[in-house]
Amino acid sequence: MAESKSQKTTVPYAAWKSFVTFLARLAEMGLPQKVDRTVMSKMSGATQSNIRVALSFLKLTDSDGVPTDALKTLVAKHGDGEGWKAALRDVVLGAYEPVIAGLSLENGTADQLWKCFRDNGNVRGSTLSRAVRFFLAALRAAGVKHSRYFKAPTRPRPTKGKQEADGRPDGLEASRAGKPAPELKEEQADPNSAKQRQQDQLRPDWRSHSFYLPTYKNPVEVRAPTAITQEEWELVNVFMTGTIRLATQKPSPSESAEDEG
Repeated sequence: MAESKSQKTTVPYAAWKSFVTFLARLAEMGLPQKVDRTVMSKMSGATQSNIRVALSFLKLTDSDGVPTDALKTLVAKHGDGEGWKAALRDVVLGAYEPVIAGLSLENGTADQLWKCFRDNGNVRGSTLSRAVRFFLAALRAAGVKHSRYFKAPTRPRPTKGKQEADGRPDGLEASRAGKPAPELKEEQADPNSAKQRQQDQLRPDWRSHSFYLPTYKNPVEVRAPTAITQEEWELVNVFMTGTIRLATQKPSPSESAEDEG
């Protein structure tokens, strides 16, 4: 039976700099028994999620976050120059082999690369662009020569309605003003991440809880005290449910008449 789209493994789309910074921290601190949220406590919830996707795809951790031998080798070779490149090369080429099957690394085109990621990587839109950027950065770091035609696709520009709702110009408006469209950083792709990271540093006794909804591209994040109890979570749930119900409730006929008066 053919594998459905929902069952496909998602390729990494984290910022490469964030990923290698995390690996450097592991090399400095030593490998934990398990890579969980407490090991990533200084990161935003979105960054934590993105790095976990990368670790899992690259087979550096198992489904429970336990480091594999590949991660142990990679961390042990950190700072070793050619040793690091060789270890990273084995990890990257092995993990991406089913994604880029049939694609020539030497002279493939950008369109062919994007098609491989769309068909086999379970990514679309801005996530596709970020995923290709991660892959190309990984190839460069591993010393793997690749086609000079390879590049990441242009990020989708927001529609006019979204632009007005967000209150910020998109790449098209920037070009009309005679300015090049800025390269989006991870914090701009996820506008809340930088603010949340700053809040996490100021309030170490609080942390961000993130989860995905089917209709939203970015994760929904809720900040709460680290020591929050089950009873307190239930109280938060009751409060939020009531607030949402009031916000979406239509006014009664009597209220409408008073408003018109």
